[in-house]
Amino acid sequence: MRQICADLYHNTPDGLCGNEDCGQMSAWYVMSALGLYPVCPGSGQYVVGSPLFDKATIHLHNGKDIVINAKGQGANSCYVRSLRLDGAPYDKAYLTAEQLHNGCTLDFEMGSKPDKEWAATPDARPASSIDRNQQITIAPVFNDWQQSFDGERQVKIISGNKVFYTVDGTTPNELSATYIDPITVTDDAVIKAVALDTVSGRFSSVVTHRLTRTQTDRTLTYITQPAPQYSENGPTGLIDRLHGTSNYRIGGWQGWQEDCRVVVDLLDTRIVSAVDVECLENMKSWIFFPTRIEVEVSADNANWQPFGSIDNREFPTTLERQELSTVHNFVVNGTPTAARYVRIHARNFGPLPKWHISAGEQAWLFVDEIEVR
Repeated sequence: MRQICADLYHNTPDGLCGNEDCGQMSAWYVMSALGLYPVCPGSGQYVVGSPLFDKATIHLHNGKDIVINAKGQGANSCYVRSLRLDGAPYDKAYLTAEQLHNGCTLDFEMGSKPDKEWAATPDARPASSIDRNQQITIAPVFNDWQQSFDGERQVKIISGNKVFYTVDGTTPNELSATYIDPITVTDDAVIKAVALDTVSGRFSSVVTHRLTRTQTDRTLTYITQPAPQYSENGPTGLIDRLHGTSNYRIGGWQGWQEDCRVVVDLLDTRIVSAVDVECLENMKSWIFFPTRIEVEVSADNANWQPFGSIDNREFPTTLERQELSTVHNFVVNGTPTAARYVRIHARNFGPLPKWHISAGEQAWLFVDEIEVR
């Protein structure tokens, strides 16, 4: 089976990747062919469609599977007449991200004519299908979704309705603060907001904005530059206290096809006792952990002395592990030393191993947060 291509520039109308060197299928086509499609992104709902295969299995990154069986599937049987979720009758025309994330078995019964009684009630309809007589309250919008900030941030909330909000992560209601003027944030915060249509009395869905204040007591300088397509947030991206996830496609990582070499300036002389370097491994996507990380320290950015190093012995680069996507924090310990500058050298894995489908190509090294302790 062909792999999914996540590069939107490769997509062609027939769902096949347009890059002759790629040999993959575009993700939108695969989702539709499985019978589950995120019509309304952000809603957390996957609308039920017509599976193209009589059976398909999706291996999730958490080790669980989604098994899709489509009884009676065929060119003339494109209508869903019933659906079972883990053996129990299911009467909604959508599934939630939570249901799919935990793994499940979906048994479709397909037919040549639609069953107009299945998933026909208003609450069985997905967010993208609203009854004409059903009114909804539009959720408020934040003016800026950038998570990290330096010093102070003014957060505006845009809505045509009355808005209630909280800044401590709790769910807002009519007893919460009423939004009038921009909210001033000077430290980490989780702002949640909800709109109220005072005519109908209906609340909108809750929207959340997480804010993280960057570290102002250090700066970072590149010796080797990350690739332009993987340079999340520039020099502050490696010291902004925001951590990338195991899904590199949503951002958060900086990537090199050479060694990663950077210098952290602590702006003053301090006692350095350890250095943390967070990295990602997704071997199927050519992303390998560094083979070795070396750290040096200096008082003047000219005369350097070794601080410590660590080799990657914990994670073997084997075919059996290629399906995994792993985040690991490599900790380099050393004798506590007074220093202002810390130089980090993370060594790239190099050419992909012989067992890899793209053997011989240059591996990627993905780094996110660097913490000097």
